[in-house]
Amino acid sequence: MAESDENLGTLSSTLERLVSEVAGLRSELADLKRINTNVLQKHLVRKSTPKETHHIWWDRKKQKVNHEDVFSWPASNCSATPNDIFQNNTTILSHYQSVDWPYELGDIDDFDPTGKHKNTNNLYFLEPQYVFSEAWANCVSWIPQEVQCWLRERKMALVLWFPHEGFAYDQGFHQKGWLQQWHYQMRKHQMENAIVYFVFGDLQAEPNYQSWLRTRQGMERTSFEFQKVISYDFFHGSYWKEYAERTGVYVHRLQNPKYMHQNHYGGSDLTGGFTDHVIIPYEDFDSDILNHAPNAMIQDSFNRCKPDEVLVGIPTAQDKTKDLICLNARPRSHRATLVAELHRLGYDNNNSYISFLGREDMPEQFGHLVSSAEPLWKQQMFRGHDITQFTARKDNNFISFLSHDVQIEHVYKFWLERIQVIADRPTHEVHGDDRLITSSMYKDSFFSLVSETLFGDDKESLFITEKIFKAIAYRSPFMVVGSMGTLRHMRYLGYETFPMMFDESYDQEYDPKKRFSAIVRNLEEWRSHSLEEKRKRYNSAREVLKHNFEVFKSSRGRFEKETVGVLSQLSSHNVEIH
Repeated sequence: MAESDENLGTLSSTLERLVSEVAGLRSELADLKRINTNVLQKHLVRKSTPKETHHIWWDRKKQKVNHEDVFSWPASNCSATPNDIFQNNTTILSHYQSVDWPYELGDIDDFDPTGKHKNTNNLYFLEPQYVFSEAWANCVSWIPQEVQCWLRERKMALVLWFPHEGFAYDQGFHQKGWLQQWHYQMRKHQMENAIVYFVFGDLQAEPNYQSWLRTRQGMERTSFEFQKVISYDFFHGSYWKEYAERTGVYVHRLQNPKYMHQNHYGGSDLTGGFTDHVIIPYEDFDSDILNHAPNAMIQDSFNRCKPDEVLVGIPTAQDKTKDLICLNARPRSHRATLVAELHRLGYDNNNSYISFLGREDMPEQFGHLVSSAEPLWKQQMFRGHDITQFTARKDNNFISFLSHDVQIEHVYKFWLERIQVIADRPTHEVHGDDRLITSSMYKDSFFSLVSETLFGDDKESLFITEKIFKAIAYRSPFMVVGSMGTLRHMRYLGYETFPMMFDESYDQEYDPKKRFSAIVRNLEEWRSHSLEEKRKRYNSAREVLKHNFEVFKSSRGRFEKETVGVLSQLSSHNVEIH
C-alpha cells in the first residue's frame, strides 16, 4: 500500500512537471510567435508579392538650375493651380518606399507613349486635400492637355488618391455631391473610357460606390465609372509610425552592439528597411550612449523624442482621478453637440479632460482669440441668437442627434455663452502640431470618449482615423462616437473592445440619433457608478489594454500588407474596357 502511494506520488509529481514544461514550451512558442510576427509578415509582403515597376509621371519633376535640368522631389500634380484642393507636396512616394515597391519617376515632357513607355505601367496621381469647394467643379481641366489625351487613349492611368478622408459621396455641391461633380467632369472632358482608380479612406468604399451608382438610375447618370474603387486603411499603420517616432529613439544596430539583438517596435526602422535600425522606447533607452554616439542620427532622434508623451506600462485603477478624456480640435457638429451633452450630464474639466478648440475655424491673432469675431462654425450654428429659430431650422446638424427638448435647449445655452473649451493646450499650439499628447491625461482618466471624424451624415461610410489608435497607444479603454461598425472593425483587426465597462450595442445602431442616445445612456450610467465600481470595471479591462497595445505594436506589418494590396491593384495596361 505504501509502495502504491509512493508510486502514485511519483506519477503525480511527474505529471505536474510535464504540465509545467508544456506550459513553459507554450509560453516560449507564444513569445517566439510574437517576436517574429513582424519579420514573417515583412518577408511575406516583400518577397512573395510580384511587384511590377510603376512609372509615375509628374507635371514638373525637373527644375532649371544654371540652365541645366535638375531632378527633385516632385510637387503634387496640379498643385500649381490657383486653389488649395490638391496637395502641395506629394505623399505618394513615401507609400512606395515603405514597402520597397519599385517605381520610376518621370517628367511628362519625357513621356514616350509609342516608344519605351508603350507597354509600361504609367500612372498619373491626383492627391486632393478636400473637395468641398467650388474650385472642385473645374479640377479635371487643370490636368495638362497632353496628359488628358494619354488618359483618353489609355496610355496612362489616372489615380485619384484620397486615403485620408472617407465622407459620403453625395456631400457638397448643393445636394448633387462631390463625386457626381467628378463624374460630370470626366464626361465633359471625354474621358469616359479612361482608366481611373479611386483610392479612398472609407473602408466600405467599393460597395458604397456601387450603391451610389444605382441611385443614379433615372437621374443625370454619366457614362463614366471608376475602373476600381480601393479602400485603404491608412491611419492604422501611419499613426503607429507617428507614435513610435515621437516616443522612441532610432538606433543603428550595427553601430550600437548593445542593441544588436533588441526587437523593440518590430525590430525595423520606419523608412522601408529591414533590421538595420531599431526604435528603442524612451524609457528603455540608455542615454549614456549619447556621450559616445557613433552617428548624429541618434542624437537628433533623441532630441525629437517627446518624454511627456511617453506612457510606461498599464495604469492602475488607483492612478485614475478623472472620468474620461474627450479631446476635439476641428469643429464638427457632432463634436459640439457631444461636448454640450457632456456638460449637461455633469462632466467638466474638474472631473474629466474635455476640449473643443474650433481648430482652423477660430478667429485668432498671434495665438490669442480675437474677441470681436465669432468662429464660422458658431455663425452656422446660430444664424441669430433666437432659440425658436435655432430649434426650427431643418438643416441644424448641431441638434439632429438629440431626442429631447432639454438636450436641445442645453446645447443652445451652452454654446451661446462660449466659443471653445480648453483642457490643456490652446488652439494655436494644437494647430501647429495636432498630434500633441499629454500622456498623464490618459493615465489619469478611466476611459477615452473618442469623437471620430464622421458620425451622422455619412451613414454608410466606415472611416477610422488616428483618434481611436491614440487611445490604444496610451492604454486607455474607449467608447467611440463614430461610424456604425467601428468596434466590429477593430475586433476584425485583432483588437478587443470593452463590453466589461460599457453597453457596446450602440456600435450596431444604423440611425445616428439612436446611436447617439445609446452613447449618452452609457455616459449617464458611468456617472452614476461609485468610485469603487469604476475601479472594478477598469481593472477588468487591464488585460485587454495590454493585448491591444501588443497588437498596435505589430500594426506596421499589417499596414505594409495593406499598402502592397493597394499598390498591386494599380495597373495602366491589360485592362478590359467596361
